Amino acid sequence: MQINSGTTEGTNKFTFNGSADKSINFVNATTSADGLMSASDKSKLNGIDAGANAYTHPSYTARPSGLYKVTVDAMGHVSDATAVTKADITALGIPAKDTTYSTATTSANGLMPSGMFSALNVSASQNGKVLCVANGVLTWKTIHELLGLTASDSILYTSESK
Repeated sequence: MQINSGTTEGTNKFTFNGSADKSINFVNATTSADGLMSASDKSKLNGIDAGANAYTHPSYTARPSGLYKVTVDAMGHVSDATAVTKADITALGIPAKDTTYSTATTSANGLMPSGMFSALNVSASQNGKVLCVANGVLTWKTIHELLGLTASDSILYTSESK
């Protein structure tokens, strides 16, 4: 079957096998006459600006900086916010009174356990040693100890400039 198409003002005409009595005319719609869509749909379509969308972002209540409990809707928008209270914080297991910590020493816990402070407390006896962790215990070791060498083994340190 041969299909020929032609265009006349406002119409698309298709004829089959060259016979005019076997043709279909498609008329474009106008705002006053139906065509490939209704006239009312054409009017509605003409009223939409290019690039337009119907989305409207939800309104919200501005709030000052602070710590809030928020409610989020199904679209992920924050729909409500309530200031966090001390009761909210203590409900999480955080102490109700101010917590202060003293500085750790080799004999007293503070911001860290005294044993950790002792291990980190670099003194003259740690010169030439590195801090190591083995089985959760911090210790100072020499390079020889780390490499499994004896004191009589020598290590050659070199420095290259690039």
